[in-house]
Amino acid sequence: MHWFGSLQTTTKFGLSFGLMLTIIVTEMIIGFAAMTALWQANNALQQSTEIQRLAMTIGRNWEATRRLQRDFFLQSAIVGADEAYRVQAMASAGKIAEVIRDGATLKRMIAASATSEAMRERLPDLDLILATVSQYATAYQDATELELRLASRDAGLRTQLEGTSSHLSTLLTSAREHETLNALYYELRFLEEATQHTPDATAAVSARLRQSIEQSSLPRDRIEDALATLATYEQLAETIAQTETLIQEKLATLAGLGNSVEPNLVTLLAAVNTESGRARLQIEQTRQMAVQMLVGAVIAGVLLAL
Repeated sequence: MHWFGSLQTTTKFGLSFGLMLTIIVTEMIIGFAAMTALWQANNALQQSTEIQRLAMTIGRNWEATRRLQRDFFLQSAIVGADEAYRVQAMASAGKIAEVIRDGATLKRMIAASATSEAMRERLPDLDLILATVSQYATAYQDATELELRLASRDAGLRTQLEGTSSHLSTLLTSAREHETLNALYYELRFLEEATQHTPDATAAVSARLRQSIEQSSLPRDRIEDALATLATYEQLAETIAQTETLIQEKLATLAGLGNSVEPNLVTLLAAVNTESGRARLQIEQTRQMAVQMLVGAVIAGVLLAL
């Protein structure tokens, strides 16, 4: 340091000031780099947390959709299709809409954020989930409309059948042969309402009832009314059977679509949770690195100052 002592005072102050300025600038650069790394890591963590929240929300809403769908058909038989549609079906439709909306948002976030390659590989699974949920929504809407047509207490097919049945029973009761006619009528009702009824047996009983009505002691106008009412009853019963078959087909479709969504949804949730854990680990490592950089810069600055 002999050369430093031989310098003029102003030169010494200039060199010292330059060194201190270099230390300050270096500290600022290191601090800025550390804070930038922390900001980027924290931003990645926030994005990962939002992705995780959306994925969990999709999972909860999908679970609620399946539960409400089951409840709709159960409650339809208890409180009526109209009330069940207002409570369960409308709520389920809202949940489906939220699943599709959140799924589209999640897809955009994954595509735009700095997620891992493993997370981006889940995008086709998400596309498949959204497509299947859309198909589920269409099938569910068809099934609820069929159930309303069948079980609405105001103008449903079963309500119409009950009214037609009551009118036919009243007409048959006024005949002298009412016991025979009513026996055939109730046998027909029993066969129509049986879980495993055969169309041939039902048609045979219906033909016997029609023949008995034609040969009864009822006035001609009542006979014609009874025959027309019986024809309406048969038509409604056939339409009800067809509608019930369609509903069962829709329910089978819903079960298949729902079961195909859930494995992909579980895979997506697992990938999202893994990505969230990776982001938390990354920000912790970045914090430690930033602290080490700042501490090292301070120590180096002190040593240089001394």
